[in-house]
Amino acid sequence: MNFNHKTNNEFHAIIDPLISDRRIQQLKQFSHHIRTTRYDHSLHVALVTYRLCHFFHANTLEAVQAAMMHDLFFYEWRDHRDIGPHTKVHPIVACENAKQILPLTPLMEDAIVNHMWPLSGQRPSYIESWIISIVDKYCAAIEYISTLQTQKRIAALLFLFSFVNL
Repeated sequence: MNFNHKTNNEFHAIIDPLISDRRIQQLKQFSHHIRTTRYDHSLHVALVTYRLCHFFHANTLEAVQAAMMHDLFFYEWRDHRDIGPHTKVHPIVACENAKQILPLTPLMEDAIVNHMWPLSGQRPSYIESWIISIVDKYCAAIEYISTLQTQKRIAALLFLFSFVNL
């Protein structure tokens, strides 16, 4: 799918009301995956989710909204390991915070709470939730790989692509 003017307008119609919220803007203050912010990571996940939901004819609106709020927590998790395993705690915190921004549908709650599967325990129930869970890991890998030096980046990409021909 080409990201043309029409799809750009559609994406922005969904995402702009969310990104103008002060709580979403606060995500810019937290680093995520080494050199990116939690805001940039969430926006990246939302954009790739948008494209895949269009491809699979899934619920683009709710999926993009959930993707933008999937990491909506306002603490540095490395400093708060005492509250429990990050992979299980932050999706619940993010879901509670998201409810303060807009009413969540069951699909959106499922996508936010289960985006860390299989590390969180419960499997996603909707195709959109699966998309967000997979896209979150894809974006995290890309964000991490982009921080590596060129030779290590090439090795990491070759390793990732080695799974394509299984």
